[in-house]
Amino acid sequence: MNFYFRISLNAGLGHLFRCINIAKELKKNNINSTFILEKNSLKLNQFIKKNIKSVYFINKNLKLKDELNKLEEIFKLSKKRIFLLIDGYNFNYNYQKKIKSKVYKLIVISDIPNTRYCCDILIN
Repeated sequence: MNFYFRISLNAGLGHLFRCINIAKELKKNNINSTFILEKNSLKLNQFIKKNIKSVYFINKNLKLKDELNKLEEIFKLSKKRIFLLIDGYNFNYNYQKKIKSKVYKLIVISDIPNTRYCCDILIN
């Protein structure tokens, strides 16, 4: 199993810390995690690299098509089933619908009520 996290850092670091804690629990069960984040400040990138072994940085504000292409490149490196957890406010229904077809299971963390989701598992 390959477990990926796609996290938005636009709203703060809470999404990142929550997912780091989930990744630590997965590691206890011998499940490795890969983080996919936007490029950010140098200090934050250094913190991330220090605390997360496997991380890909992508450009901020990519168009949906460009981000999907980048994610597909990353996923092609995997030979196992891909579980993707997305956590952030900018991953709307359209994003979820397009990415869901690229992964085995899509997990969404969201606290926004009365919102439409396209995922296998919703953590609300």
